[in-house]
This record gives sequence, C-alpha cells and structure tokens, in this order.
Amino acid sequence: MHLMKQKNILKLTVAILISFITFLIMTEIVSSKEHEKKLSQQQIIQEAKAHFQGMVYTRSWNAQYGGVYVKAKNGLKPNPYLKNNTLLAKNDEILIKINPAWMTRQISEISNKQGTYHFRITSLKPLNPSNKADVFETKALKYFEVNKEKKYFYNFNKKNKSFDFMGSLVTTQACLKCHEQQGYKIGDIRGGIRVSIPLELYNGQINLLNEKSKNSIIIVIVVAITLLLILFLFINLVYKRKYEIENANEILEEKVSRRTHELETVVSHEQHLKDILKIITEVNEMLITSYSTESTLKNATTKLAKNDAYSMVLSGLIHEDILEIISQSKKDDRIIKLGLVALEENRDNNFLIDAIQKARKLKHSIIEKISAEFLGDDFHRRESDLNFQWLIVLPLLHGFENDAYGMITVFCSREKGFEVEEIKILENMAHDISTALYSHKQKKSILTMEKEKTANYEETILAFVNIIEQRDTYTAGHTLRVAHYCALIAK
Repeated sequence: MHLMKQKNILKLTVAILISFITFLIMTEIVSSKEHEKKLSQQQIIQEAKAHFQGMVYTRSWNAQYGGVYVKAKNGLKPNPYLKNNTLLAKNDEILIKINPAWMTRQISEISNKQGTYHFRITSLKPLNPSNKADVFETKALKYFEVNKEKKYFYNFNKKNKSFDFMGSLVTTQACLKCHEQQGYKIGDIRGGIRVSIPLELYNGQINLLNEKSKNSIIIVIVVAITLLLILFLFINLVYKRKYEIENANEILEEKVSRRTHELETVVSHEQHLKDILKIITEVNEMLITSYSTESTLKNATTKLAKNDAYSMVLSGLIHEDILEIISQSKKDDRIIKLGLVALEENRDNNFLIDAIQKARKLKHSIIEKISAEFLGDDFHRRESDLNFQWLIVLPLLHGFENDAYGMITVFCSREKGFEVEEIKILENMAHDISTALYSHKQKKSILTMEKEKTANYEETILAFVNIIEQRDTYTAGHTLRVAHYCALIAK
C-alpha cells in the first residue's frame, strides 16, 4: 500500500507539474492573444480619435472666423436653421454662410458617400431634425452629460461589424452665437461627432489570431498528454517489481495492526471501567459522610462528571409529577431548564423528559442513542457544544413499593455508548445512593418523631402546672418562676 500510495503521489505530482506548465503556456498564449486584440482595438480607437480631432480642428478654424461664405453653386443650399445664412455681395452674387455645424454635415455627407468611414454630427436637442441621435448616440450623449470630464465614448458593434465612436462637443463662447437660444452654457455638452469605422479587416485579424491561438493550445495539450502518458508508463514500470514485496508487507502490517487495535480496545475498555470504579468508590465514600439528600445528589453529580466520557451529568428529585433539578454538571438550558419541570405536560416533546418518564414508570434504567431527531432543530452544534452520543437514566427507588423518587442522568460522548459492565456498575451505584437517601429520609422521620414526643411531654407538664396554680391563686406563677430560675442556674 505504501508503494501504491507513493506511486500515486508521484503520478499526481507529475500530472500537477505538467498541468501547471501547460496552464502557464496556455495562459501565455491567451494573454498574448488578448494583448494583440487590445493593441488592435487601440489602433482603431486612435484612428477614430484622429478623424474626430481633424473634424474638430476644421470646426475650430471655421468658428475662429465666425463661419465662411461660399458661392451658391453645385446645388449647395444654405443652412435653413441658421439665421442670416446668406449674404449679398456687391456684384449681387449670393454667398452662403457655412457655420461649423453646416460644414461638419457637408464633410460628413461627402465621406459617407465616397468612403467606408462614416461621420455624423448629432445632439439630444438638435436644431436640425436630421441630427437627431439614434440609440448609440443617445447613450453616448447621456454618458457625456453624467461624466463631463470624459471626451470619448465608443463601442465595438459586432452585430453591424463596425466600430462606433463618439467624441463630445463642448460649448464655447463662439458656440453661443447659434446655440444660446437652446439654453446651453459655456462648458455644457451640446452634442457630439460620431465616427463609424468598418471592422472587416479587424475581424479578419481577430479570427486569424483566434485560430492561431486555438491551434497553439491544441498542440500544447497534445504534447502535454503525450508526455504525461510516457511518464506514467515509466513510473508503472519502475514500481511494478516492488508491488509483490509491498503486498506481502501490507498483509503482515495489517495483521499486526489488527492485533494492536484489539489490544488497544481491550486496554481502553479496562481503563474506562477502572476510571468508573474509582469514581464509584469516591461516591460510596461520600455516601457515608453525606448529611442531606441535596448534598448527596450534588456530590454524586460532581464526582461522576470527572469522567471525560461523561459530557454532562444531572440529578433531580421527583415530587409526584414534578421533577426538581438538584444539580447539573454543565449548564445548558437547551436540554432542560433548571428548577421545576412538569413531567406529565411535556409539550415541547423533550427527549430527556420522555426518557425520565420511561425510567420512572418501568422502574429500571433507560438507555437511548441520541440523534438529531432527539435534539431537535433548535439544538445547533458548535465547537463549544456538548458532545452527546448516548444517555442513561438511573431511577432512584426506595421503599417496599419501589417508587421512583429521583433520578440521575448521565450523557456519554463515546460513540459506542455504555459498556455492559459499566451499566451494571452505574445501576449498583444508583441503588446505593437510593439506600443512602432512604436512610436520610428515615433519620429525618425519627428526628421529627423525637421533636413531636418532646413537644407533647412539655405540653403535658404545662397542663399539670396550670392545674396546680388554679387550685391556689395565692401561689399562682410560682411554678413557672421556679422553672425560669432553674434554667438560669443551669446556664
């Protein structure tokens, strides 16, 4: 078994090592792929920023001169949403005013018709309805409104196979000439310029990169599996000749271990009984010197709890249908509360009260295995909780009617529970305690009778004194005074 375990550990170590190296290589491949993807994305983003910035510079140049004027030709129309959008020259020639927004739109239309790159000026509050923002543009412009320090917003639209980019347009002093009527102030985001870049080339590069990474990972996995199989075969060959010797050693060790376990069980059993007998001896010695029922039960509880196997011990007296808990080695009110407990009204279905009732009615000890069903849902185990495996209820019986007037309950933490000899010892101890308590009760009864006898004797004497004094009123009180002075002289 040792060689088998050693071989398995070696195989596991080799497998973990190769798997770890394979994982590192695969991680590096994936990381490299993702890095190249990010570089490609950054290139597209930088390209979009450059297009956007070029458009912004063009607009700035236009705004610097308050717009430019061009001749009305080739179907060029003035901006219908711009005041004073035309100018009549001295030669009666009409000049059309091109402001930054109209210039941006004209440039965008030319690019959108002739190239693959698309540009669009847009706003949430456009003067020109054609500049109304679509879904992406609305999302971007709202993002700029919340994050005014941000200048760009973009998204790789895989569905449309395009890269959508939006740059914000910040309101300046020059912009207020046209947009002040819309309520914009300097620093407000009044709109943006959208740049859309096709992703055919980018997607082709990504697909090629994914295929390359996939093939590399497959090669690494195949090489790792092949190497792992070769090493496993080599390990099997090395350990094959050692199995017969190891098997013989295992059989011998198993026999020795079995015999050792049997001896340890016997020794543990004997030691357990020895410890119990020592405690029972202390209990019997205590019975000789005990002076009351309560002290007897408290001392018996304390001494029994010295045994490590007894996780909790409690004792009590039974008054008709009421159980009075006299002593409890460890306080845990989840099992039973201290004080008086009604036995017949076990409304909470307490497993301990049920066991005490059985022992009381059957007039012999009750042993039960404690399970989760006994403990109930409210008894949650923690590290500090008591370890309850078994319990034994020892009824305290006395008199000719053999009535149960008390009980001692022992909770055991041993998984196999109480030994047969142990049960007999505990029952004999309960009998001895019952005898001692019965003796205390008899002694108490005799003392009570003696007190009653003395009281009756005194009452008789006082009766005679009253008779004597009633015969002669002259000497009334003489007898009591003589008795008083006699008592003083005696003291």
